[in-house]
Amino acid sequence: MRVQVLSTVAAVESLVPDWLRLHRRSSSATPYNHPFWVLSWWQWRPDLSLQWRCYACRDGDGRLVGVLPLVSCPDGRVRFAGHDLHDVASALAGSHERVELWRLALHDARSAIAALELPTLSEDDLAAVRESATGSRVRVDGIDPGARIGLPRSWEEYWASLPAKRQKGMRAERRALERDHGPICFEVVGGGDGVVQAVDELWLLRESSWQARGRYAELAAHVRGPVLRRFLVGLATTCAGSTLVSVGRLSVDNHTIGSALLLRTRHRAWYSMCGFAVDLGRYAPGRLLLSECIRAAIQAGLSCLELGRGVEEYKFALGATRYELPDVSLACDGEPC
Repeated sequence: MRVQVLSTVAAVESLVPDWLRLHRRSSSATPYNHPFWVLSWWQWRPDLSLQWRCYACRDGDGRLVGVLPLVSCPDGRVRFAGHDLHDVASALAGSHERVELWRLALHDARSAIAALELPTLSEDDLAAVRESATGSRVRVDGIDPGARIGLPRSWEEYWASLPAKRQKGMRAERRALERDHGPICFEVVGGGDGVVQAVDELWLLRESSWQARGRYAELAAHVRGPVLRRFLVGLATTCAGSTLVSVGRLSVDNHTIGSALLLRTRHRAWYSMCGFAVDLGRYAPGRLLLSECIRAAIQAGLSCLELGRGVEEYKFALGATRYELPDVSLACDGEPC
């Protein structure tokens, strides 16, 4: 087994064909260790003045078996590529390869006297870091809670799992919305130019919904406004020929009232950024949007819908369970690496 570090954009981009094949077959695949996501994020954040520290692991036949996409920041800290946007940080590798990737990454960090900051680190990666961190002190600085919904085999089974009061309320909201505004339509837009247009529409709806609620200032500067739009459109354009990015779109009478970014890898989907028509709040369009995305994920045969960081009530109202991911940093010999 051979592990190498890639430190240039050209070297990382040359890895993409093998990286894609690895992602398709790997059980540790997430949207955030997909090459299209990682490279779209890199192109979106030139203001950070980053340098690549991407670790690639190949077996004896030269086949790519692991990728750990890290970046070095001007402040001397090493972080995951995508660290300020993703929901989970994870190497794309099996358990043995993961340990080898982290072993070299931590050795490099000690040599360069660099600190490692690893927010929302996956359980598998935390275990690999601890196994690899000889001479280093692994510190958990905090916990990021999130939510996910385990999906049954049918919509009927899922619906039956909800409390009767919740079922009754959602049926009433749906009937009232159709009565007052027309027929409800839900579709998943993916592939081709359609997804680019749908993502742009999602961005606009998300912007307006945060502004209408008077909470726009709560969003970090890099996840709002034209900056975020460039990332979303760039990602959708790059992924137009793949299944990674799609948009769940809810409409009444041909007018979009809710939209969510859906990211898919193997047997899971991620319900990411969303927006909805705040003026229709009495009909709970956000809850209806999520329920339709759940239905679509079940129909697609997926086993889990990840709802990302945050433990908002609406997630648990529709059957989510809580999980926790640690924010990890490393120190060597009692001092920052």
